[in-house]
Amino acid sequence: MKSFEFILLAIFVVGISLFKIIDLDFLFVFIPGFILSIYYFALSIFLFNTINGSVLKYKSFQEINRIQIVLSIVYGVCFSIFTMSLIFITLAWPGSLFLLLLAIILFIILTIILIKRKQKVENIFYFSILNRIKFSALLSIIIILLRFVF
Repeated sequence: MKSFEFILLAIFVVGISLFKIIDLDFLFVFIPGFILSIYYFALSIFLFNTINGSVLKYKSFQEINRIQIVLSIVYGVCFSIFTMSLIFITLAWPGSLFLLLLAIILFIILTIILIKRKQKVENIFYFSILNRIKFSALLSIIIILLRFVF
């Protein structure tokens, strides 16, 4: 994980736990989660791929497989949906379960595709996606337990 992403995730998780424990203002959950969602949505192609050289040069994208570029964009959209669903679940807004189920179904489908194409994608790309999926699964379990059990 990138350091900016890790800091946003840490702030988001602390905001969620404090929101549930001491009834903190909803902005401490919404703002870091919304920034994280935009980060995944807008910068997923740069986040999941290793781009050599300048980001804005065409040559830096020629070395990356086209399928890997498409998968990184789709995974960015999935992580964005997943982050928004965690915000919706924490704040008890309508549509939260639909967003969570949509994100989980998309993650399952894309993970099956990624596992089948493991030999054709770069190892760094494969492991960065799987590490984020593992962390997302753990985070969703914690948030669902906080929301529905405690």
